[in-house]
Amino acid sequence: MWHSLVGLADDQARSAARRFAWPVTLILIGAAFVILALAGFFAALFFWLASSHGPVVAALVVACLAFLAAFACVVPILVNRANRSPAPATQISSFAAALPKVAPFFGTRPVALGAVALALIVGFLSRRSENRP
Repeated sequence: MWHSLVGLADDQARSAARRFAWPVTLILIGAAFVILALAGFFAALFFWLASSHGPVVAALVVACLAFLAAFACVVPILVNRANRSPAPATQISSFAAALPKVAPFFGTRPVALGAVALALIVGFLSRRSENRP
């Protein structure tokens, strides 16, 4: 009984890890190349501006451009954070489907125990979704 619940959680965790491992690896490699390209761009811009406007002005221009690029990367994250929808309830339904298999293991009142456990889980998940910004 417990093995089916633990197996379900283990399968979900392994599939989530498989789905996210490859894209995250590619994103990190791509980010490294973007950082190298931006460093080269800012170095070239600094030397080009330093020859005509001096090193202080060139350093200020490059720093301002780097700040604006960082700000442009952060703004979409902040905007999307406010528009997130709550997580789907598929985990609750899969847990509720596994409860009848596990509940007889606990004693003579499996229906009451299942109802209490489901109420606690739904309450916890609703409280967690209320705390999200």
